Amino acid sequence: MIYKPRYFTAEELLCPELLKLLPASAALGVIPNPILQDLDALRVAHGQPIQINGGGLHYCGVRPLDCAFGSSQSRHKLVVPGVVAFDLHSKRLDLLWDLINANHRTFGICRVEDRASTPTWIHAEFTTDLTIGELDIFKP
Repeated sequence: MIYKPRYFTAEELLCPELLKLLPASAALGVIPNPILQDLDALRVAHGQPIQINGGGLHYCGVRPLDCAFGSSQSRHKLVVPGVVAFDLHSKRLDLLWDLINANHRTFGICRVEDRASTPTWIHAEFTTDLTIGELDIFKP
């Protein structure tokens, strides 16, 4: 059974091209249930909205392999099994950054892009791997 997130819709998590290809009932199935649950848990802990797609944003969630946005190895394109990247937006990005840094294991986040490279969002990579080590902060 596909977990239905409380705070995020398929339209917010997948790009428009993927939504056209998949029936609504199956769209969220491309994202592992534990990652959908971790997104909801992060939203609850943050205490305020987290936006991914919407409001003019279309490629901050899951993208097809042939998408021109991002590198060919982008975790947005599901190139690593059990790892999905989302670009997280919040009016209190500083608080969200601190929350992720202090509790990345709790939310299944294994990797984030360096804050200086993405000052208006947080590129966060969620994983189903339960043996998450230190948070990998990378520069593009």
